[in-house]
Amino acid sequence: MMTFLAVSLNVHAFTTSIRSEKITASDYSGVFYYSNKLPPKAILVLYPTISGLSVLEKNIATYFARHQFLVLIPLPYKSEISHLTPDIDRLNAEYLKPVESVKLLINELETKNPDLNNLPFFAMGASQGGIRSLLLTANYPRVKAVWFSVAGGNFPKVYAHSEVEKISTFRERHKKVLNIVSNNDYENYLRKNLTDDPLLDCQKISVPLVQVIALKDTKVPTSTQEDLARACPPHKIIRINQGHVIGSLTNAIKKKEVLHFFQNNF
Repeated sequence: MMTFLAVSLNVHAFTTSIRSEKITASDYSGVFYYSNKLPPKAILVLYPTISGLSVLEKNIATYFARHQFLVLIPLPYKSEISHLTPDIDRLNAEYLKPVESVKLLINELETKNPDLNNLPFFAMGASQGGIRSLLLTANYPRVKAVWFSVAGGNFPKVYAHSEVEKISTFRERHKKVLNIVSNNDYENYLRKNLTDDPLLDCQKISVPLVQVIALKDTKVPTSTQEDLARACPPHKIIRINQGHVIGSLTNAIKKKEVLHFFQNNF
């Protein structure tokens, strides 16, 4: 499955400039985009939103592939959010799965394509994808810079008050299991029982980062985005007077600016 990429690094005979292929490693899968006419100069991990791979990610991946990035988009895996009877221990245990999955997928790619091993490495995402890009940057030393949008720290507040449908559905199921009625009581429960949070991971980051905050966000409450901004080392923050949807689209809208940001950190 992987030999085509090794060929594409050196051969310019293909007629289609951008290709995408699926890759699997252990229980995880992803799709990567690349130019079959030019060798990659960098690797970009582009985490999708909680909805999974969409036109938004495909648009960004195609753009970066044209600029000689190999773009990996991790695909959704089974998580505690979809479990019918949520459990706090399982939720804690899967905290770093977004990092584990990417490490395995990248290792699969690079084992069969050693030329990729020394390329600059970047991360990007919006909403849940933004949180995961941040976790990867904090826990994978290869990442040289990260751009993340509408991502919230303070997980107890995110889980307790987010209006994202998948999270609110998970919340109601978990509250039922715990015999909790109010969202505020649920937040207090999580604050006592969640063991990890992006607010802590962000403090470990020492590479350049850019954060986009949506000032009218109720899906990932703006206050949780500002919590994350305060927890991270000093960095560039772009605040937009919009809600979650437009905030998530910012990665695509500003992709030229993102490209320059990454290129300046090769």
